[in-house]
Amino acid sequence: MKNAESLKPDDGSSVPNRRSLFSLAGLFILMALICVFAGLEGLADEGLSLVSYAFASALLFMGVGSILVARGFWTTNDFARWTGIVFLGDLAVVTLLLVAADS
Repeated sequence: MKNAESLKPDDGSSVPNRRSLFSLAGLFILMALICVFAGLEGLADEGLSLVSYAFASALLFMGVGSILVARGFWTTNDFARWTGIVFLGDLAVVTLLLVAADS
């Protein structure tokens, strides 16, 4: 039978493996650079370039957030909360820019 401690849900205050978090941060930052270069190379029209830059900023934030969790400055709950806020902010900005470009 399992220990009652191991059956408790994670409250988000634990820090996952630091090596995997640094690897995840590197992956997010690499994906952000790919999005920036895709937007710079003109692989898409103006609207898709804006979306590419929005994803780049969100991915860059996720990379920095992963480093903050790995270093112990943030909990996993902080990371999830701020990542959601950044994604919603990026979505709002891109939507406003696309609407302004169409009118």
